[in-house]
Amino acid sequence: MLRTRFFLSIIFILTSYVSPLTFYVTAEPVTLKDALGRSVTVPSPPKRIVSLAPSITEILFALGLDGEIAGVTNACDYPERAGEKTVIGGAVDPDL
Repeated sequence: MLRTRFFLSIIFILTSYVSPLTFYVTAEPVTLKDALGRSVTVPSPPKRIVSLAPSITEILFALGLDGEIAGVTNACDYPERAGEKTVIGGAVDPDL
């Protein structure tokens, strides 16, 4: 019973992220809702991404989005190619 609940929880978590992921596949406008219920319409996929955490940088590189990364923090040191990106400062004190 515990194993079944675990797998159902994993399936629920993975399928709850399907809508945001389709944003990167299609070029159509996408409307997303945040935790406060506000709607935001994004007209096209992002062309530049600024990563504010090393874990996010690693995920972006793993997804093959390193061409879209415009900036990383001074703590982003993995993979080594992250060092080639523009450093925007720290996550708490970015240089706007």
